[in-house]
Amino acid sequence: MSATLIQLIEGKDKLGHDSGEIKKVSFTDIKSSADEKTLLFRAVAIGAKRQYEVEIFFDDISFAEKKDADHQLLTYIKSIPFFATMPSIHKTPVKVKCSCDDYKYTWANTNNAKDAHYGSVDKFVVTGRGKPRNAKHQIGLCKHLTELTTILEHKGKLHQ
Repeated sequence: MSATLIQLIEGKDKLGHDSGEIKKVSFTDIKSSADEKTLLFRAVAIGAKRQYEVEIFFDDISFAEKKDADHQLLTYIKSIPFFATMPSIHKTPVKVKCSCDDYKYTWANTNNAKDAHYGSVDKFVVTGRGKPRNAKHQIGLCKHLTELTTILEHKGKLHQ
């Protein structure tokens, strides 16, 4: 199963526990690969006590040397400008990752099992204490990934 960003947003909303203050999320860079047809958006989220690495990875992206109706997003591959198709939150396959504890303990394993996690996943020991954070195994996003999604939409790097 490949997830889309809207499915991850809807999953987060169903579980409904994305609270707490985010001081700032700063978009840092875009990594592109025409050969692999991918775009990786990276950001740093600054919370009250820590800093987190936030990543959204899109697949099925096409690239062109010139801007046209389908290729609007300027990116660089080995310092050469290219234009990529703009990822759609409703259609483009996506994988996500955040270094915060909420993502790690609530979303990472389920997202990974459903091919919506970017990178490797730490295996966690279940102690049996307390209520499970994601007992229904819903895919989703932490507040840092949600904020990066909002930033990318406002910067015109995503479309519906």
